[in-house]
Amino acid sequence: MKPTGWIILAYALLVFLGGIFGYVYKGSTASLIMGVVFAVALSSSAFAMFNEKSIGFIVATITTILLAAFFLYRFAITYSFMPAGLMSILSLGVLTILFIRKNKLR
Repeated sequence: MKPTGWIILAYALLVFLGGIFGYVYKGSTASLIMGVVFAVALSSSAFAMFNEKSIGFIVATITTILLAAFFLYRFAITYSFMPAGLMSILSLGVLTILFIRKNKLR
């Protein structure tokens, strides 16, 4: 689970940076708060994965599903690639990696 943990940690960093950019460029406090909250959840799940705890995988999967759903919804409304389209692609990519990894664990 350690390679998957590194992927989740990198994804958490991107979510965190996205929240900061949303706040700096658009003045969106909600973007900052949610970016920090989801980045903390993803980082915590990555560290749990490093320690071979199955709860880390579950939290990462649920958090990624929530982010994918939100950004797909935003992309469907705005048809804007940045940030909704990019984050949709990244979220679905991470979700795919998580599901592939889960199937390899069985």
